Amino acid sequence: MHRYALVIENDDHLYYLKDCIEFSRRINIPIVLDSFHHQLLSNDESLRLALRPATLTWNQNRDGLPIVDYSSPHVGNDEKTSREERAIMLKALMGLHLRNS
Repeated sequence: MHRYALVIENDDHLYYLKDCIEFSRRINIPIVLDSFHHQLLSNDESLRLALRPATLTWNQNRDGLPIVDYSSPHVGNDEKTSREERAIMLKALMGLHLRNS
């Protein structure tokens, strides 16, 4: 069985997460939070704080589990920092999932 979905995703030039949330409320479509775009265009809102309102746009029965587009640029040889950032994100996602279960 294939499921097709239309989602809203924040971008790195024009649309902040808050803009996407407003649009999502108007047309009842969930948001895929793009972590890298949020890092570039966020009004200094942390990714951890952005996760909750983005995932609340999802209806598990209609949309399934929330989706986050998690990517980050690999800068230089700082693999340790990239691993630490991924670990922080995964802990935040797991905590959010456990609280909503």
